[in-house]
Formats: sequence, C-alpha cells, structure tokens
Amino acid sequence: MKDADAIRTMSEILKRYSRENLMVVVSAMGKTPNALEVLVAADPGSPQTWAGHFDSIKKTHQDVVEQLDIQVELDHIFNDLYAATLSDLPFAQRYATIVSFGEILSTRIVSGFLQRQGMDVTWMDARDLILTDDDFMEGKVYWEKTGKRIRKAFKDISPGIGITQGFIAANEHGTPTVLGREGSDFTAAIFATSLKAESVTVWKDVAGIMNGDPKKFAHTRKYEELPY
Repeated sequence: MKDADAIRTMSEILKRYSRENLMVVVSAMGKTPNALEVLVAADPGSPQTWAGHFDSIKKTHQDVVEQLDIQVELDHIFNDLYAATLSDLPFAQRYATIVSFGEILSTRIVSGFLQRQGMDVTWMDARDLILTDDDFMEGKVYWEKTGKRIRKAFKDISPGIGITQGFIAANEHGTPTVLGREGSDFTAAIFATSLKAESVTVWKDVAGIMNGDPKKFAHTRKYEELPY
C-alpha cells in the first residue's frame, strides 16, 4: 500500500466487488516496515537518536490522511508505538511488537477512506484472529484455533467487507508475533483456507507471482494460477 493514490485505486477495485463478502488483507504503507525496523534497532535509552525516524513515520501517515481528506484518529496508535519503542523487551518480541504497527496504521487509514466512500467495511485486528506459537519473528500458525476465530469473526460481519492486516498475528497470551517479512500473501492464504474461499486475488505492483526473483535468476516465469 504505497500511498494515497494506491488507496484510491484500491477503493475503485473493491467497488467492483461490493456485493460480495470479502476479506481484504492490507500491507503496511511504502517503506514503513524498513523505518520501523530502524526503531527496533534503536537504543531505547536514547530517544534523541531515533526521534527523527519516529517523526518521519508519523508525518508520512498524517500526510496520507490529509491527502485523502478523511478523519482518522491515529494519535493513540502513535502513542502506543512510542511506548513500545521505549521498552526493553527481548529483541524478537520487541521486533514483532514494533513492526506490527505498520499494518495497524495502514488498515485504519484504508478503513476510514472506504467508509467515507460509502462502503460497508469492518476493521478487524489480525492479532485477535491468527494464533501462532511463541516464535515472534516467524510465527507458526495454530491452524485449528485460528480457523475457528476467523470463521466466527467473518460470520459476524457477513454480509460486508472485512479489512485486516497482513503479516501480523499473536500468541496465546495476546503478544504480537509476525509471520516473516512479506507475510501478507501468506495471511491472505490463511484466511482463504479458514473460510474455504473461492479464490485469493493478490494485487501487486508487479505482473504476478513468479517462480523466482527475476533480478537473481534468468528465465523466470509467471504462475498463471496457484492453489492458495
């Protein structure tokens, strides 16, 4: 989810399917994951060394809200992010807690914009739905419990559109975990499996899912179809 224009494009895409029950999985905006990783690595005892990065993340999202001309309350999210950045949690837990804010911020903005467009959307916290073990940086999904949570949540909003976050989850104590970098596609597959969805559609800024990184391997090809 690169910027305000990308959110507008997303809205136009979703309008084509507004009569269907959808679960929409949204990633963080632009370079936010990289910026949040800088906060993870920062010394909690020296906020002056990372304050500029924090302010930049905040400004980026506030600018998008202004460009979309919507009212979305983000201050409490940034307050929580600031507190997390000051924490002395073990590195892996600190990582998962801090980087999860990227998707929380983007989905709040997306939900606000889609509601402004008159769409029937419900914001859903993936940390309440996807249950993993205690591997904070590469959480392993507890499929049965996750499926039950997702089916109940989706039933509660049906008919309608659920907006949730890619990449993030939580353990049985409610502590944030993540599914590994670039985990949003995996999140979509988790929801599709749990809901026995008809299909998963992945919207990217590239031609499609390929069998290798074309920057690293010659003769890569695009998959026309994959089972989720």
